[in-house]
Amino acid sequence: VARPVAHPIARRVAGVVTALACIVAVGASFAFITADASYLQARLAFGAGDYRTSLELAYRARAYNPVSLKYARGTAEASGELVAEAIRQGADFSAVRQLYAIALGDYERVLRLDPNDYPGRAWLASLQARAGLYLSDDALLSDAAANASVAATLDRHHVEVTALMRSPDKQSADAAASVRRLP
Repeated sequence: VARPVAHPIARRVAGVVTALACIVAVGASFAFITADASYLQARLAFGAGDYRTSLELAYRARAYNPVSLKYARGTAEASGELVAEAIRQGADFSAVRQLYAIALGDYERVLRLDPNDYPGRAWLASLQARAGLYLSDDALLSDAAANASVAATLDRHHVEVTALMRSPDKQSADAAASVRRLP
């Protein structure tokens, strides 16, 4: 019985393809490992109350894996806390509006990745209520109530957003912010 013999060029092509596949796999692994390491550092910084560092590290993780909902939530949560921190410190309105615009973009990214993300929607409603109350901005308060209403449809345990969707105030904004934090 004759055995088929692979053509020498076919063997070389197969070897090159295999080598390229290995290089791509190693490169992808590096990106995901780097993203995870950055994200873990971001969570440690967040837990320590260093929201600016947390945001920078979460952005780095998101750059390595732009389709990760977890990393998008990490950036949104950190940027939202920067807004809350500015409000607690009594920052001027322009600074709060600037930080809010950044946080809004981060939350919009979360909701583009998953429009039905309950924590992201609840945190956005809380952010809008807090900023709206601080800035005396009725449009933000209306947006907060609308997002709280959407969030309530996404989770049957929507206690955190129920009051916020009726009448945004500091207490209901704080309750909506208490939705389970990321690990």
